[in-house]
Amino acid sequence: MKKFLALFLALCLVVGLVGCGQQSSSSSTPASADNLVGVAMPTKDLQRWNQDGENMKTLLEKAGYSVDLQYGANDIATQVSQIENMIANGCKVLVIASIDGDSLGTVLAQAKEKNIPVIAYDRLIMNSDAVTYYATFDNWLVGTKQGEFIEEQLGLKDGKGPFNIEFITGDPGDNNINFFFDGAMSILQKYLDNGQLVCPSGQTEKAVVATANWATDAAQARFEHILSSYYADKQLDAVLASNDSTACGVENALASSYSGSVYPVITGQDCDIAIMKNLIEGKQGMSVFKDTRTLAAKVVEMVDAIMQGKEPPINDTETYNNGVRVVPSFLCEPVACTVANYKELLIDSGYYTFEQLGIDPNAAPAPEAVPAAEYKPGMGISLSTGSSKEGNAQVDATVAAVVLDAEGKIVAAKIDVAQDKMDVTDGQVDAEKTFRTKKELKEEYGMSKIGAVEWYIQAKNFIEFVAGKTVEELKAVELVEDGSHTVFADETLKASCSISVKGMIDVVVLAAGYAD
Repeated sequence: MKKFLALFLALCLVVGLVGCGQQSSSSSTPASADNLVGVAMPTKDLQRWNQDGENMKTLLEKAGYSVDLQYGANDIATQVSQIENMIANGCKVLVIASIDGDSLGTVLAQAKEKNIPVIAYDRLIMNSDAVTYYATFDNWLVGTKQGEFIEEQLGLKDGKGPFNIEFITGDPGDNNINFFFDGAMSILQKYLDNGQLVCPSGQTEKAVVATANWATDAAQARFEHILSSYYADKQLDAVLASNDSTACGVENALASSYSGSVYPVITGQDCDIAIMKNLIEGKQGMSVFKDTRTLAAKVVEMVDAIMQGKEPPINDTETYNNGVRVVPSFLCEPVACTVANYKELLIDSGYYTFEQLGIDPNAAPAPEAVPAAEYKPGMGISLSTGSSKEGNAQVDATVAAVVLDAEGKIVAAKIDVAQDKMDVTDGQVDAEKTFRTKKELKEEYGMSKIGAVEWYIQAKNFIEFVAGKTVEELKAVELVEDGSHTVFADETLKASCSISVKGMIDVVVLAAGYAD
């Protein structure tokens, strides 16, 4: 009879594989129902759930328990069926990371009828009195760490701004997004209110910025739309992303659809291998590290206490109300991971190896902490007057806008000129020739023998020349008189920019002086 039952169960597993795909398959064959623990994970699509499931299975088996580990392929019906099978197979304790926190009430009622304790794992199961305990990280603290990182990197406490920011969080069916997002907004909302932070898309509500299944492709599609719609002529300074899979979507969108001169500060969570290269290269500012080994070990400790009829470890009896009851919880503490401490947190602790992160430990030691760059914009305008043609007076305006980094180097610059011509014969302004730009004046522009198109090409070369230089370096550039023009003395520089540059250097220096 036992052989027949084992064969029947094995056949059910095969049918499950065919019907639901590989994710729903069991990764552990229970040896005995006397000490059987059911572990239901939501998906294999995210690295962290693979780690959580395997860590828990390994530790439970070392403690002498049999484990039925299942992954639900992000399909609610599949997860419900898996839990039903765990109950039918005689599991003594259920550990469940739900796909949708509101979807398990009926199946958990079956567990309650059979007095099977239920531990909600990292995602609180809502609206069910069958949830016995909850094990998670301090998810409010996850959010506040993300908000504090943006606050620090942008210098918001020092009154700096305004900065452009966008928001993205996870699946609306995951109760944790309430803690992640609200925790972050407890830090950032005041800066939105006072104008230091501005959200050009206007998308600041949790329900609007949620991402079904925490999916990277959905996050990327949404941000490609945001970037094309709101950032064609703006720079994006920060993105509050609640986890690494959504942050990865943002980073993919930035790579394909963003032309801003400043790369935004981006947050994340989980320290997934897929994003660690981005973090190390500066494409993601931080990720909240939740050591799943710690959480898995605590859950094993809780299971062991339950199986022995003892009280499991609990450190929070007030925070997590699932709509029916406040669920006794154990909260592990998350840690902010940046380029400054990733080696200590992830490599030295044995969580990852250099090889897993694609790093040669000999050729590429962990970089030192790099402070966030400070960028200061400035603008200057220079006016000159003179006669251009008989009977006319001319006013020329040269305008420069620059951005300086923390070392005072010019990282971006724009320059243009405009000209106002007045008929002084009868004292009337010629409205047809008033304050038009070089592009508008085209060949009418009379200060250079070259055409307008060529002027802009040379002006572009001048901007490339000033990039990376300080004001002191610009002031030290050697110039010579060439007829009515003051040009570069260096022949190589003069070959790329033969127009008069003294006025342009002066106005760039002036703009840099106003940078703040």
